[in-house]
Amino acid sequence: MPKISKIFSIKMSDFSEVCAIIYAENLNERVNTWCPKLGKRHVCLVSIHANAAGNGSQWMKARGWCAYTCKGHTLSDELANCLYNAARKYLPGQRIRTDYTDGDPDLEKNFYLLRNTYAAAVLTENLFYDNVDDLSFLESEEGQKAIVALHVEGITEFLRLHEI
Repeated sequence: MPKISKIFSIKMSDFSEVCAIIYAENLNERVNTWCPKLGKRHVCLVSIHANAAGNGSQWMKARGWCAYTCKGHTLSDELANCLYNAARKYLPGQRIRTDYTDGDPDLEKNFYLLRNTYAAAVLTENLFYDNVDDLSFLESEEGQKAIVALHVEGITEFLRLHEI
């Protein structure tokens, strides 16, 4: 998976005027240092991942894209909504995994990174790298452009909505 992560990091850097990408051991701590300086509505964190359903010994059937926020209704839900809208646009034909039990599409988990970041924080799972079809798409130029574009558009829309 490092190969794909590195490609996305390089491609995301093409959008540096939109996104500041911080590489750090303790990402939420680094983001939290900017919140008092800029205001937490001017900062957001999107942690970009690819999912897995198995232990790597065989191809799995699980597929799809999703986003996680922490439990409860927060500004993170609004960021996730923007990312979901962009995912639907840039991933036609791909499964978009949702959970509307709380009224919005994102899945909720109390991941440390999400619950301990002062600003809006979302973790995206960009398809399954242990599904042969998802991996093929992730490794393609089309797939890489789609994943980057949905994140850039989702973040940009969130910032526009909050007049940042």
